[in-house]
Amino acid sequence: MEAMISGGISIIMATMCALLAYSRGRSCIWWFFLGFLFNWIALLVLSFLSPVDQAQEEMTEEPDIEKKTAFDKAQQWFYLDHDKKVLGPYSSEGLKKLWKEGALFEKSWVWSKGTVEWKKICQVNALFDWLCHESEEERA
Repeated sequence: MEAMISGGISIIMATMCALLAYSRGRSCIWWFFLGFLFNWIALLVLSFLSPVDQAQEEMTEEPDIEKKTAFDKAQQWFYLDHDKKVLGPYSSEGLKKLWKEGALFEKSWVWSKGTVEWKKICQVNALFDWLCHESEEERA
């Protein structure tokens, strides 16, 4: 009789853990088993964990450069030369000078703080547009 009561409580706790995990964007199955094995301890731990979406937002300190609406000329850039050697940091104006001199191309790899990974210049839309097209201020 005690085993049935204990098993019933374990299933109730496991179900509560699974429901709470689902509401927080976490794995229902994983938390069901943890709730079954550890009962109220798993429920307590899960209640203190932040939801997955919120935790991911907190981990992202700076937005990716492509998500910015305007190009930031103050951004510092690094690039890989033809021998895959990292050069930089360069200001945006420094990159533009290298672009005009022919040291950088569409397929040159660049990285800047705020970007997740190295990308080809043509994949960094704001930078590529800024390098390719002179602004109206520069034409005047």
